[in-house]
Amino acid sequence: MRDSSGAGAMPFRIELVRDEGLDLSSASRVTRRAARAVAERDGLYLMIRSEKPGEGDLKFPGGGIEAGETEEEAVARELEEETGYRAARVGPLLGRATEFRTPKEAGFALFVMESSYWRVELAAEPGERRLDPYEEELDYRPRWVRLDEAIAANRALMDSPSGARMPWIRRETLVMELLLAADLGGATAGSA
Repeated sequence: MRDSSGAGAMPFRIELVRDEGLDLSSASRVTRRAARAVAERDGLYLMIRSEKPGEGDLKFPGGGIEAGETEEEAVARELEEETGYRAARVGPLLGRATEFRTPKEAGFALFVMESSYWRVELAAEPGERRLDPYEEELDYRPRWVRLDEAIAANRALMDSPSGARMPWIRRETLVMELLLAADLGGATAGSA
């Protein structure tokens, strides 16, 4: 993966509005922050795939930032929990995606999901994973895939009933498309 944040390069910035009629300026909001790892080896990217029947989406490893954690600490922790791989180095920041949705929580007008994407260099081979119960239920497994293959798999799911249950699938696919368009070396078809 070429360093897309070098001199003159700007990290990407995405805003996605999920539902019609949202007041994006509302102060009555629930915000969740997450950090996600983008790790590449020989044109293949480390993703998480749900092996549960009817699922099968691909996404970058990552999750919620805990109180007192930096984004870099969160991405390293989540990477190890979900894939077993330890981060040898976190950085640079590749970009941010902000999603606006109708909240599930009563009394709020807006749910905001803020995701940061960090380039990560991995240390050695994977160790033991530590999945959350919902991740175990979805049978999350680490997979090395080309970006074009991950995009095609997610696009096939997006408009299906399964895809409708995955609010993150559009965000993750858009990020993959941006990384592929940035010509990150080895990410195109036939390079694996």
